[in-house]
Amino acid sequence: MNLAFCLFKYFLYGGLQRDFMAIASECLTRGHQVDVFTLHWQGDIPVGMNVHILDVPGLTNHGRYQHFSKILQSFFENKSYDLVVGFNKIEGLDVYFAADPCYEEKVRHFRSGLYRLTGRYRCFSSFEKKIFSPQSDTDILALTQSQIADFKKHYGTQDLRFHLIPPWVKQDRRPPLKYEEIRRGLRQEFSVDKDEKLVLFLGSGFQVKGLDRAMHAISALAQEEQKKIHVVIVGHDNIKPFEKLAHSLSLYSAVHFLGGRKDIPRFLFGADLLLHPAYSESAGIVLLEATIAGLPVLTTAACGYAYHVIAANAGVVLPEPFQQAQLNKSLKELLFSESPFQSKGIVYGEKNNFYHMPKTIVDYLEKKEHERIFYTRGVVTLHKDLMKTWSSSFNDIMATQGEVFRQVDDRKTLKFIHQQNAYFLKLHFGVGWIEIIKNLFFLRLPVLGAINEKLAIEKLHEIGVETMTLAGYGEKGCNPAQKQSFIVTYALENTMSLEDYCKNWEVAPPLFTEKKLLLEKIAHITKTLHQNGINHRDYYICHFLLEKDQPLQNMSVENLKLFLIDLHRVQIRKNLPQRWRVKDLAGLLFSTFDLGLSQKDWLRFIKVYMDNDLRTLLQDPLWRQVHHKAVKLYQKAFQSSPRLPQGILL
Repeated sequence: MNLAFCLFKYFLYGGLQRDFMAIASECLTRGHQVDVFTLHWQGDIPVGMNVHILDVPGLTNHGRYQHFSKILQSFFENKSYDLVVGFNKIEGLDVYFAADPCYEEKVRHFRSGLYRLTGRYRCFSSFEKKIFSPQSDTDILALTQSQIADFKKHYGTQDLRFHLIPPWVKQDRRPPLKYEEIRRGLRQEFSVDKDEKLVLFLGSGFQVKGLDRAMHAISALAQEEQKKIHVVIVGHDNIKPFEKLAHSLSLYSAVHFLGGRKDIPRFLFGADLLLHPAYSESAGIVLLEATIAGLPVLTTAACGYAYHVIAANAGVVLPEPFQQAQLNKSLKELLFSESPFQSKGIVYGEKNNFYHMPKTIVDYLEKKEHERIFYTRGVVTLHKDLMKTWSSSFNDIMATQGEVFRQVDDRKTLKFIHQQNAYFLKLHFGVGWIEIIKNLFFLRLPVLGAINEKLAIEKLHEIGVETMTLAGYGEKGCNPAQKQSFIVTYALENTMSLEDYCKNWEVAPPLFTEKKLLLEKIAHITKTLHQNGINHRDYYICHFLLEKDQPLQNMSVENLKLFLIDLHRVQIRKNLPQRWRVKDLAGLLFSTFDLGLSQKDWLRFIKVYMDNDLRTLLQDPLWRQVHHKAVKLYQKAFQSSPRLPQGILL
């Protein structure tokens, strides 16, 4: 891909800048071209990255940003990029990485009405509206659900345009074997005795992150307690107003302004508390970094990632609206009482996968580029990569040759290679009137061609269920019995069917964590399908493809790659009738009867699927129907009853 990345400023120690560099570097590693447009660049430029530093006029920052945006629009009109990705709110983006909070929400909470008369407000408000208004087609990579809620509240942005991305923590934030040695070294460097406490304030942008609140809380400690406190402030910002505040509070001897640093892990391992009483923060990755490093956290609910501190039980989150007295009290309690938080944060980091965000983002960019660049010729729609292969007629496409995977009277599935990419092509030759009449007799809508699978793929992408990616579609004819059609999808390489992956489980049981992960993932997918009125009709584990080489021992349900395929017979409704819910669940149970799953395994599946108390769930007659139908399927297929207990779901 040929990518354009846009941001106002790049400097070494900003969180937004760190995310930008990680994503851009992953793109370069995969062989994509990366052009960066910015007003300021600090630091080295990676090999292969083309950085364009634009010199634009303007007496104010927002004036320069407006000129910067206008120049970019004219530049993008003259040079074609597959995707334009922004890390600040700039007009004309295909994708916006929402590192910053909702500007309108922040203004309403922290500014007076007069502020909305300023040129600065008009500039940033206009930028935000152009990205988030319903008329925009910019996709948004959001950090938290609360951030999404704020943008929807002010702009009515469509749900489909938001993509929630996982947090990203560098591996070096996890405690190493030399943890104690690193801790001792840092504390010696800052002359912190055994009975003294080292408080860490970490992050660029001191005002929004609440450094003034932190200083007032420290000054509220008793004099004897203050003498035992060392405060290190690590981050890039103007320190003069905060030096003045420290002097006025008689704290200056205890406070150390260190500027931006590259050795952040040393401070996470060596400090006794992360103090982060922010006014507003979209995410606050430092909260998660401290948590998994085993550093207790004191923060505010205004931070998007504060919920991780709560989930890990790794510190104290002060509720909104903020009260200084609460911060003062909590700081004293955390510093001068026994802390239960350290080990819990480390365990939380081991249980969850927070370490692959750049890869996830670039996967998304590649997928988006594949989905958006299609060309239409009559009844045929193709991705640009296939235009040269099939530059002629519909009939030529229907005559394509390749490795045949399945062939019946009315359709054929084959695999072919083009420009080192593997594709699957499904050809439909017309179902005939007999098949149509048979389906109508049993009160089923007949599947007339590839359009059914095309709509199913689009719907699954819409609701966040992983499946195939479209590369082309076409149809010809008006007679429903003789209509011809095709669908092309990118092959899901480096995957294996879940049936093959689990086939030896009965004789060689997997680790509990692995089995639990897969069961919960399938339960989550099934719940998502059925809540959105979708039933598969061939819902067996052989139609789930597991991406190989995933570290299942350290994977979360959200990050596990499990693709649902064979969508030929999928039905989509507003509400899913009970009979089709039963059919899907029974098919799934039937296909797992010989895997050695226990009653507890299926109860775990049911709990995730129904999202309710098990005692209430098992009174639902749905599960009796599912079990009965699954046993019938097994008896019909193998002329014997399954080996699992008959009452597994009763």
